[in-house]
Amino acid sequence: MNKEEKVDLAVALLDKYIDLGFGSQPKSELDLLVFHHINKSNEFKKLSNYDLATKLKIPEGQVKRLKLSSALRYDTINSKAILGEIVFRTVEGDQTLDIRGGKIEIALENPLEKRELENYLKENGHSAEYTLNSEILKIEPIRLLELMVENIERAQQEFASVLTQALEDQALSEQIIGQDDNIKRQLKRARQYLGDANIILNICKNLGLLAVTV
Repeated sequence: MNKEEKVDLAVALLDKYIDLGFGSQPKSELDLLVFHHINKSNEFKKLSNYDLATKLKIPEGQVKRLKLSSALRYDTINSKAILGEIVFRTVEGDQTLDIRGGKIEIALENPLEKRELENYLKENGHSAEYTLNSEILKIEPIRLLELMVENIERAQQEFASVLTQALEDQALSEQIIGQDDNIKRQLKRARQYLGDANIILNICKNLGLLAVTV
């Protein structure tokens, strides 16, 4: 941590320490505050859970719990921004999009991202499915497309164009797009008529390229 970050931590820790009366604050609260500042510092914020656990000499499971608890306590949770970050990272190339068994695998090391994506799926009538590695979530390509359309700027406006380019069957494209601009109905028809996971994945990639260049 640099000098400014250490000063910020010292001030926050002192305020927290005397908030309920000198020495009355539970140790767990002080630990959470210290972790929050450490995790936000330039030195630590980009570390993996494994590396952060090694630095702090605690289990990775504890790092995950602290990350989620400190985010809920001290951060403003912007679900749309968090889901948008997952989408950008997925389609921008930080990880390889791989279809296995008809589903895309998405790495979710950040417990807050897991929480928000699980909640998104639940609210839309789906459940999260993980591999043996609890940080790898499996999602149907159409769910990734829905997630992108809802969380990438201009995705709704570009969906019809990208869909038309991805499909060789113009009649099918027109059937999915329909006579209206209601994206929810369009996505419902896409779920019904698009059975090829690779085509959906191609649409996702093209939407993602548009999103990062506008």
